[in-house]
Amino acid sequence: MSEYKWMNSTRLFFDGLFEMLGEILLAFIRRVAPFAVPAAPAFFFGHALFATVQDLSGNVALAV
Repeated sequence: MSEYKWMNSTRLFFDGLFEMLGEILLAFIRRVAPFAVPAAPAFFFGHALFATVQDLSGNVALAV
């Protein structure tokens, strides 16, 4: 069975499209990672600190 010309060109188009989208996504992740990686531990540390102060004092305003 022979492959049609339009099938080959469509496959090549989508191969190029997905390769380009992958490169864009990877470039975005590379630029955001140095700021996003420390954000999760900072958030959880702040949340633990807030919960501890709130439990000890019973005052939400002081915990904030």
